[in-house]
Amino acid sequence: MKAQGVPTFREATAKMLAQHRKTWRNEKHEAQWLRTLEAYVFPHLGNVQVSEINGPMIRNVLAEIWLAKPETARRVRQRIGTVLDWAYASGYRDTEAGDQQGVAAPTQEGGALCGHALCQGARIHSEAERTRELQPPGAGGCDSDCSTIGRGAHGGLL
Repeated sequence: MKAQGVPTFREATAKMLAQHRKTWRNEKHEAQWLRTLEAYVFPHLGNVQVSEINGPMIRNVLAEIWLAKPETARRVRQRIGTVLDWAYASGYRDTEAGDQQGVAAPTQEGGALCGHALCQGARIHSEAERTRELQPPGAGGCDSDCSTIGRGAHGGLL
C-alpha cells in the first residue's frame, strides 16, 4: 500500500470516474452514478481515507436506505465497492472491497437467510422471504439471492 497520499473516498471517486469517463454509455449515467454517492455516501465516508473504510462503516451507510430503497442501496453498495476496488488496484488499500466483513442487508426483524457465511446477519427483503416460504419443508439451501448478495461490480464479495 502507498504510505503517502491515500485519497479520501470522495477524492478516490473523482479519480476513478476520471479514469473511466470514456467507458460510460452517456453523461447522464455518470451523473446518476455520482449523484447517488453524493447523496448517500459522501456525508458519511466522503472525508475518510479509503484505506480506513471497513465493512461496518459501509453497513452503517447502507442501513439508512436498505429497507426504504433496496434497489438504491444495492446500487450504492456496488458503487462503494467499485471505488474501493479501484483504490486497491491503485495501491491505496490492502484489501479489495470484496474482503469487507460485516456488510449485510439489514432487516427490521434481524436474523439471517441461511447458514451460508455470506448471509449471516442478512435477510433480503420481502421477495426472498416469499420465495423461502413457498419452499417445501426440508428443501434447505440458500435463496437464489444468497449467491449474489454483496457482490461488487466485478463479482467480488463486498
